[in-house]
Amino acid sequence: MAALRRSAAESTLSADDPVREAATHAHDSFYEKLFEVKQSIGVTLAQYGEWAVVKVSNEAESGISVGSVLSGVNGRSVITSSYKDAVELLRGWQPP
Repeated sequence: MAALRRSAAESTLSADDPVREAATHAHDSFYEKLFEVKQSIGVTLAQYGEWAVVKVSNEAESGISVGSVLSGVNGRSVITSSYKDAVELLRGWQPP
């Protein structure tokens, strides 16, 4: 886990970044969590490089695992977005 955190922290938004490249092709390890109402989702995100990583989670309530990376909001990918842009999109999220 420490090596993964170091790699994420050193990752960039560059198209030739190996961490970003691997993440864009790792769809078999993605999972989706749908929230029907606007409320706290019970997670705390931390910034590692430009990645938004779940640092704290009440997994029993949220269904989101610690160490998960925010990859999309409302069907929009944030893998190539900056941390700031991804978190702003999440803050502006509205229920479907």
